[in-house]
Amino acid sequence: MDAGNIILLVIGIILIALNSIGYFYRRETIVNSVEVEAIVVRINEVEVSDPDVGSSTEYVPICKYTYNEKEYETPGGRQWKSRFNPGDIITIKVNRDEPERIITPGQAKEHLIREIIGITIGFGFIVGGFLIEW
Repeated sequence: MDAGNIILLVIGIILIALNSIGYFYRRETIVNSVEVEAIVVRINEVEVSDPDVGSSTEYVPICKYTYNEKEYETPGGRQWKSRFNPGDIITIKVNRDEPERIITPGQAKEHLIREIIGITIGFGFIVGGFLIEW
């Protein structure tokens, strides 16, 4: 196995690790959460650019909600397309231990898709590291 194969293996392992960490971090929030009504106060647009893919816009809903008699205004997760409008009342999941950690409707599914893609690409790099001869 030469340096090229080792680089592919390392990239694969890193992709799998990062996406797995994201999955378990979000899962912990979902498992340890309560549902709360929130109002979308605004939508922030975030420009995301990648030299290989180009640029795109992602949308971040800012949610205002009350949990344990304390009011919070917290950003939800980035979305590929905006599903909410300012003034919408939505049901969010609020982490019991860290109430500023929230999951908006559809966010878990979008992130799960991203994580599955990342893990799959990671496995592709690992397989390539074993099969490709430099």
